[in-house]
Amino acid sequence: MTTRLHTALAVCVCVTGCVSAYNTPRATPPPPRAKPPVTSTAPSAPSGAGHAQTNEPKQERGPNPADGKDPAGGKDADPKDPANRKIQRLEVAIQGKSQSPLVGKVELTDLPNGVKVVVVVDRIEPGLHGVHIHEFADCSAKDATSAGQHFNPDDKPHGLPGEGKKHLGDLGNIVAKAPDGSGRLEVVVPGANLSEGGPKSFLNHSLVVHADYDDGKKQPGGNSGKRIGCAELTIAAAKAQPEGRVVWRQ
Repeated sequence: MTTRLHTALAVCVCVTGCVSAYNTPRATPPPPRAKPPVTSTAPSAPSGAGHAQTNEPKQERGPNPADGKDPAGGKDADPKDPANRKIQRLEVAIQGKSQSPLVGKVELTDLPNGVKVVVVVDRIEPGLHGVHIHEFADCSAKDATSAGQHFNPDDKPHGLPGEGKKHLGDLGNIVAKAPDGSGRLEVVVPGANLSEGGPKSFLNHSLVVHADYDDGKKQPGGNSGKRIGCAELTIAAAKAQPEGRVVWRQ
């Protein structure tokens, strides 16, 4: 009798607890903790032109030769572009023309303010002889007429150095001395250069020595007479001659 009473009491307690636990609402778990936003150290890409990226002032950096930029103009300076490849010095022989026994050499040197031209000749008549840069690098004709007219990229009238307007190729006169007819002319031509390309380069033109004096007045050539000497101002001509020389600007 006692055992049955204990069993009935245990069942009652169990049932009461179970019912109580079932009817008791469960506690709502706390919401999950939000993860902090991930910040990147890299600057974000601009969403459009004119959008400020930061309030801090930009730090300007100097020109870097490895960038291939031209420090003067800020433009791309392609080393393969002929206009950007310059020769420091070019030396070419002068050939006698129009049955002249003339022999000589011309040396061109690229300077910051232009081109220095040095002409040395022998075996010509004593006196003054006109010297010019001509249009074409072609001395194949016996009278050098294949060299064309004076080199005149600015379309100016003929003249002499230091006397106002002139062709870029007007170099003045060389003085040949007796008895051997040797002479030397040295002149700097402002605005000219020795780039492989460009409108005012003396490269890929020719130098011509004339039989007579250039008066600097008569158009278009100063009445300087026939052509007695010619030199092709080209890299190929310099390399083909024992006395020729090409020095590239570093």
